[in-house]
Amino acid sequence: GASSATFHDLARGESAFFEGEVTKELSETVFREVFPALAKAIYSAQPDTSVETVRDNTLIVLYRLLFVLYAEDRNLLPMRKGEYRLHSLRETVRLPVNETISAGRTLPTVGSAYWSAARTIFRMVDKGEAELGLPPYNGGLFAQTAHSLLNTIEISDKDFAPVIDALSFAEIDGERRYVNYRNLS
Repeated sequence: GASSATFHDLARGESAFFEGEVTKELSETVFREVFPALAKAIYSAQPDTSVETVRDNTLIVLYRLLFVLYAEDRNLLPMRKGEYRLHSLRETVRLPVNETISAGRTLPTVGSAYWSAARTIFRMVDKGEAELGLPPYNGGLFAQTAHSLLNTIEISDKDFAPVIDALSFAEIDGERRYVNYRNLS
């Protein structure tokens, strides 16, 4: 019966439920908020771009972010050894964005520090960075030549921070919870 369930079984069930809730919340957030906000930011950065190009580049940025978030949280990128962690998306973008948004600080429309940090990480993942213990990942997703628009545009902190925040925190039962991609299916 139910009384024979161990604490571990209950915790695992609770964890699976929470993971399911986060996955559902996150996928809704991506389509409801993240994709449109990112597309708008890319279009604003390069207003003469076609709708197809904006859509394609938005998807590439989204896939790159999700890849890095997942790879960092799963330690597929060297978060534990080497110097990569200090330059990671978690340390240079996710946590600073959370701090800024949680504190209610105003984000600049001119600065693009978060986008610049993310773009640097995308280049490091593409080319590798031996000094940081990061081998190159040759998948094409991070190829700098394929989506050259992303190499030239600037996305302001004001536009990019909410995207990162929406991918990093989920609202569950009225509480902001850090999304750990390690546990998401």
